Amino acid sequence: MADKNETVVKYSLAGSKQPVAVSRYELSPADQAALPAEEALTRIAIDVAEND
Repeated sequence: MADKNETVVKYSLAGSKQPVAVSRYELSPADQAALPAEEALTRIAIDVAEND
């Protein structure tokens, strides 16, 4: 768990050889609420990986 001064980024890049860039964005609480939950994104990623 990150404290207030850290950023935690989770990515799965199975076998990717492409460079990756990560940026930090400060979102308003309303924008954060509009994003899907981490569990929903994980489920989608697993479904895509299994059907690829």
